[in-house]
Amino acid sequence: MSVQSFLKRNAMQPQGGLSATVAAAHAGPVAAIGSPDEYIDKVKRDIDANRLDLKANATVMQPCPFAAAEAVNDARRRSGTSLLTADDLAHLALRPVVVAWVPEKIYPGVSVKCPNCKRIASPARWCRTRILHGLERQSAYITKEYICYSCEAEPRPKHARGDGEAGGPKRRKQRAFQADAAGALALLPPVVSSTWRWVNSGRVLCEAGVVDFVRALATRTSWSAIAEALNELKEAAWERQVTQLHMDLCKTLLGDVYVDAVALPSEHRLSADWVRNMYVSDAEKRHRAVSTELSAEKGDDVLALDWTVDAAARCSSSFLFNAMDGQGHLLMSSLTTNCSPYGVKNLLAALRQRGVAPRVVYVDCECCGSWRAIINEIWPTASIKLDGMHAIRRLTRTTTSTQNPLHGRFCAALSAAIYTYDSDTLSRLQAAQRRQGQRGRLTTRARNKYVPRVIVDAERIAHDIDEVIEKFRGMPSGAGPLLTTATQEAWRDLRPHVLAGCLCDPPAMQMNTTGSPVTIGGEEFQTIRTLRGASALEGFQTHQKQWLGCLGRHAADAGTALLADGAVRWNRKRRRERPEG
Repeated sequence: MSVQSFLKRNAMQPQGGLSATVAAAHAGPVAAIGSPDEYIDKVKRDIDANRLDLKANATVMQPCPFAAAEAVNDARRRSGTSLLTADDLAHLALRPVVVAWVPEKIYPGVSVKCPNCKRIASPARWCRTRILHGLERQSAYITKEYICYSCEAEPRPKHARGDGEAGGPKRRKQRAFQADAAGALALLPPVVSSTWRWVNSGRVLCEAGVVDFVRALATRTSWSAIAEALNELKEAAWERQVTQLHMDLCKTLLGDVYVDAVALPSEHRLSADWVRNMYVSDAEKRHRAVSTELSAEKGDDVLALDWTVDAAARCSSSFLFNAMDGQGHLLMSSLTTNCSPYGVKNLLAALRQRGVAPRVVYVDCECCGSWRAIINEIWPTASIKLDGMHAIRRLTRTTTSTQNPLHGRFCAALSAAIYTYDSDTLSRLQAAQRRQGQRGRLTTRARNKYVPRVIVDAERIAHDIDEVIEKFRGMPSGAGPLLTTATQEAWRDLRPHVLAGCLCDPPAMQMNTTGSPVTIGGEEFQTIRTLRGASALEGFQTHQKQWLGCLGRHAADAGTALLADGAVRWNRKRRRERPEG
């Protein structure tokens, strides 16, 4: 039930359960406490008459409702008029906190100046009262319109003029503006303008905390879910500050009387469309700061390049190009219309201009084609390498089915053919595992975590992959053959790149870094993190899809903002995890 219907209904129906004395008092003429709008009008009159001291504080808190109610009742008892009713107490509970932005009243000696001519303007009428949306409370926001008599008024439509051919009276020169207009705020002293900390999105005015809340959740959930969360917070605050206050007032002053809850008015709720539009508007204001932070990433010796389609589709685009360094920091993320290396040449040139200078660049295709020409022009000394994971995927995606019992063994055999593990560390880890009481084969996860691996000897790799394909070609399984003719064709295309060394680690570069030591079976091992390839970038692209929502579909402006905020947070998290990097 809305506040208006609640008050209307209770004004028409007598309250039951009253004591005889109170019931008799209600029989007389009712002099109700003014409505919230009337209370706000009184605050405006008090400010104009200097009865309210606003010095250094724009917030007007209402007096204690219980004390105010008792004072009114005492006065009415002395005059013999009726006591306060539940309707009056509802009006009392609904009186809002008023935020009054009147600079010359808050800071005596300060004048509001015209944004156009910068001369002192004169205060005029009060503007329409607006809701100031917050997480903890909903306030009434009031400000004044000011008039500059030194400037021409904004031109009016011809049909609305009262002068000209009709011979109407000439209007006095004047320009009207509000005290919270951006131009007016900019002309105030910083100590004054800095106290205006709210966010004006047009029709809706909110506290900065609301914008922070939306920004924090934007990459984690949908616009509608954010709006629901905001409205739930508003409901909880309204329950504490208004509904419960009204119930307590009625219980204290009227006795054991049932009154309906005063519901949160619909105009206090925020919609999913507003959340989305406000986020995009806020992102535009933060664009320079976000871009500056992303541009501060200089990268390291490794640069991984790749496109993704899924995240791009959620941003109304075709492709999303990402560039990441060996430590997992995102250097660039940009929507593109195609996945041609020449289409991102300017983006890579921009990376070079800001100081990115990799020694090796990992790509998923065109390692001996377009990429080589582009990279050699931008970073002449950098090596161009084919990512091992993408190389394996070229072959594994040609199988008859990933559900074939042989598919997993085929993937593992290809990986073993490409990577060479440090035999000494591998033997020590296996022995340590046995000393610790762990039986069975060493897991792939443990091996990759503690044993360094390299990609060397192109001819051996090609030979081993030949043997793997030959082995699995005729291997029987309960689900039929695993390999197809497309597997042979994919290997025929990939084999020249393997023999050319496109998979092998670049010379004189250490592609494994060590992390925190771990004790296994009484022996210390270092955790290993590889700088090789684009595996980290593949995992990052999964996060990008999450930032955009599982089922989210966004216009380019919202999608770009979400991706930028997600990238900044991603890089910050990487620095927290590896502050030494």
